[in-house]
Amino acid sequence: MAIKFSEFNVGSTTSDIDYLVGYKNTDNVQIPVGLVGTNTTYTVSTAQAGANETITLTGSDSSTDLITITAGNDISLTDDGAGNGFTIASTVVGDTYTIGTSTNGSSVDVNLDAAAGADTNITLTPVGGITITQAADVITIDSTAVNGTVTSVGTTTTDIAALTLSGTVTTAGDLNLAKTGGTAGQYIDGAAGAWTTLPAGDTYSLQAGAKSGTSVPLNLDAGTGSDSVVNLTEGTGITLTQTSATEITIESAGGSVIYVDSFTGNGSTTFTASQTIDNENDTQVFIDGVNQSKSTYSTSGTSLIFSTAPPLNSNIELNNISSVSLVSVPDGVITTAKFSSSTLVTESEGIANNDNDITIPTSAAVKDYVDTATSNIGVSVISSNTTAAKGNLYVLTANLTLTLPASPAAGDSIKISNLSGVATCVVARNGNNIMATAADLTLDNAAASFELIYTDATNGWVIIGPQ
Repeated sequence: MAIKFSEFNVGSTTSDIDYLVGYKNTDNVQIPVGLVGTNTTYTVSTAQAGANETITLTGSDSSTDLITITAGNDISLTDDGAGNGFTIASTVVGDTYTIGTSTNGSSVDVNLDAAAGADTNITLTPVGGITITQAADVITIDSTAVNGTVTSVGTTTTDIAALTLSGTVTTAGDLNLAKTGGTAGQYIDGAAGAWTTLPAGDTYSLQAGAKSGTSVPLNLDAGTGSDSVVNLTEGTGITLTQTSATEITIESAGGSVIYVDSFTGNGSTTFTASQTIDNENDTQVFIDGVNQSKSTYSTSGTSLIFSTAPPLNSNIELNNISSVSLVSVPDGVITTAKFSSSTLVTESEGIANNDNDITIPTSAAVKDYVDTATSNIGVSVISSNTTAAKGNLYVLTANLTLTLPASPAAGDSIKISNLSGVATCVVARNGNNIMATAADLTLDNAAASFELIYTDATNGWVIIGPQ
């Protein structure tokens, strides 16, 4: 009779069971509970077996199972001796290599040398414009071309699209850059690439023509072509003279004078000069002896206009360089007969009386006045080394040495204005002291302006005024 599993009684322990139900093929089988028993535990251990290693699985019910690990080629298996594991290692021993270079004709070999195995090498071979050299295992690769230009042209070369020759051109034999097909007197037109005939040449001569009015012509006379002319025209204060067909004389008909005006700073920006200022570029302005940039002032007529009022009570000096016209008087035109005796100043009256008379002084009166005058001085604008003379103003416009007179007398005066823009100009003492010191004076103020007066052998030249 068949019984359903759902009709079985439920047991709570193995003691509640006498048999288990099993099957063998199609037959039912009774299995005693004792045949099944409790859970089985296992341990794993290792052991050396010659060159091999075994892994053993041992159950708590004394059952065992074993796996053998076999060492293959170039493999070693080593047990740890405690049965807890083993080491797998390779028995292969590697090779060592060194790399070097050697010369092989025009080539260089790169050599890989094995300590035990086979050696190998690579050859570096130069071609077209390349050289390869080696030294101390350093390989150098050079180009024999210069900036990518052609360095050699064989005899079979018939056409080069573009050839630039620069630097030093070295040739073996003749360097023939001629393009065939041309004839004498022809050139290659770069744009058209064709031979072009040069135009017929002309001859020219240059001559000075006769003066016409205020102009002298420079004539360029062509042998067969057109002539041309350039006229030289006299400007203000200039005289042109054609002395020959090959010479023109240019003379100045005028000169210049420096008008000096002095002012005192009073809070105003505008000061009135004694003479009309022709050109701002022909002025020099000093405030307390310091030369002022032309960007700080302007001029208009007789007005000197500062952009900012000079400091109160400051000393302001204006040097106004003005052009004057010189008139040439023919010889023998003015004689003493042209003057009445009343127009001549006698020696006893002199010139310094300033009585505003309309008279001409005698030479003796002029001499007396000049000998005692101190306000009129000569002006020299210099740009190179110069030896000074007493009674002159020297305007320095370059780095130079101004040498003082060798034998001055007490009261001799020299004025100096440094417009060179450098602080290295030198005033050489020429054997006499300067400020009681036997040393040259270096103008370390690039805008120094002062006066030197000679006193005596002890003090020598002393400085007067702003510096």
